[in-house]
Amino acid sequence: MLNFELPLVRSNIRIHDAFADIIESKTSGLLFDAGAGDLRLLHFKDMLEVADDKLLIREVKFKPVVDVISIAQARRLSHLLDLGSYFGFVGQGPEGARLFSVEEPYGLPYTLASGGLRCSRPGRPPATPARKWYHYCPPHVLDQVTPSTCKFCGASIP
Repeated sequence: MLNFELPLVRSNIRIHDAFADIIESKTSGLLFDAGAGDLRLLHFKDMLEVADDKLLIREVKFKPVVDVISIAQARRLSHLLDLGSYFGFVGQGPEGARLFSVEEPYGLPYTLASGGLRCSRPGRPPATPARKWYHYCPPHVLDQVTPSTCKFCGASIP
């Protein structure tokens, strides 16, 4: 079993906008609440495979997540196994959604850094969210001539 946290995103955002959440969290996954108990675990690589990043994240391949908040902690694992599910949602944490997987190999790929990058644009105003200030690759593409420099603001890209 593996406990982990991932960003929790609102329904119906564009894939383009969801990349920032994954890159900022230094993970490879996010939880998407599609409403009416429909929780979906998305992976960075599956988002990259969608041809048009302007589509909504509803279009991305996902793993279903079972809400197990109301189930006693001692029974959560057996409940998921009985359902044939791999992932459970156990509530909100400081980083977003608190999840667990029935075995470490299922959850681990979502906890590793995605490989996405963002520029290091200086001077971010205190009230400005990171996603509104920095430029992210993806959805933007690195400049092939100077891949370590942001083509929008000139800041370095680590």
